[in-house]
Amino acid sequence: MARPGPRPRAARALSVALLVPAAALGVASAVPAGAADEKSAPQLSLPEDAPRLDADDPGAPAALPAGWSRAELGPSDGPGEALHLSYRRQVEGSTVHVAATTPGSAPGAADGFRLEISAPDGDSCASDSVVRYDGGGVGLLTLGLAAGPGDPREEDPSAAPCAETTSVRVTVERSAPVVDTSSSVWLRVVEEAPVRDTDDLPAPAEDPDPGPVDVDGAARAQEGSTDVTTAPVLTTGIWRATVRVGGQTAYRVRLGWGQSVAVEAVADGLDEDALDEAGAGAGLGVRILDPMLAQRATTVDSTLGSDVTTAYAELPAVGYLQRHEAGGPSLPGDHVVVVTSDPGYEGEATAYPVPVTLRVAVAGPADAAGPPYATEPAFLLGEDQLSDEVTLSGDGAGASVARLVTGGALLALGLGSLAGGVVLLRRRGRRQAVRSR
Repeated sequence: MARPGPRPRAARALSVALLVPAAALGVASAVPAGAADEKSAPQLSLPEDAPRLDADDPGAPAALPAGWSRAELGPSDGPGEALHLSYRRQVEGSTVHVAATTPGSAPGAADGFRLEISAPDGDSCASDSVVRYDGGGVGLLTLGLAAGPGDPREEDPSAAPCAETTSVRVTVERSAPVVDTSSSVWLRVVEEAPVRDTDDLPAPAEDPDPGPVDVDGAARAQEGSTDVTTAPVLTTGIWRATVRVGGQTAYRVRLGWGQSVAVEAVADGLDEDALDEAGAGAGLGVRILDPMLAQRATTVDSTLGSDVTTAYAELPAVGYLQRHEAGGPSLPGDHVVVVTSDPGYEGEATAYPVPVTLRVAVAGPADAAGPPYATEPAFLLGEDQLSDEVTLSGDGAGASVARLVTGGALLALGLGSLAGGVVLLRRRGRRQAVRSR
């Protein structure tokens, strides 16, 4: 029987299928990609020590902390089918970044949710939804939103509902399809200080057209990790790894302002016995997630076959104004490169190990200055943790909120002028879906 050759599958920026379910309880054990049981494929894990929140009472929204937390989203039409939370700003006029991530009720099972940020009076500031249909493949379902000052290039800017409020409401609720069981949802909040002005910031970069990565040097062995917060850091170069069919492995790439990254994954052709074991239709893909674990890159996936298989992902330069261009990469720090192999459409996945070579190119010098923030460091990553970049672990730069308040650095006195110059940070609602092949 003829074997399927590589079939590129293009997925434009922000298209969903955000990789990797965890185990049935929502978290996989953190084992190296090459150390998985032969019948199981490693899945990415999220912070197990994230504090658990009870958030099913709309009259008493749970207090969201800065950093990671988690809650249990109930089944459709059942108790806990919506999570009600509230985040209180620590910096006036800031942008509040909120992300919600779940592996779903079970690997490959139908799941979905809607995320919304609103003002205390109920005015919506940003919303989005994500859906995975039954049998639509394994993967984390992730949404990232932001609320704060709007696009300064608007002709008639006006104050946004969430730009000046002392707190914002966050709601996570079930959306189609119907889900009969609960799902663990991880939440992350990062608060970003306002900028004094945006006049000299680079214009948003266009979406790239990913393809072969031009990089030289000897290949070095570096297996990935299932733990996204502590995954190995890759730099420009050529790296050898392993991904198992039905699983994925993660790395981190650190990007500063103005830097971009391109990744090419190359798998040698498989012989007939290997194709039989891997299963017809098994795939090879690369994803690049931002520090909030939202997909910002343009990707091209392929199907494993008897010929060399390649998959690509490319992220445009990280820039402050990218957030106003379909949610492009706008946060410096840890970006996650995930190499994945979707299971085939015939038979059960066998976690067949596929050797992969990664060609990674980080381009552009990092702009050490960055935007002119009113507060330095600009990012609140967790309790008493501030940093000039967004790291996945939440490690800060050592400056405390208390010291910044004492030093008068939280806000410049002239920030009142921002009130008339901010607009609603609108995020176009996108119904994202992972479809079965």
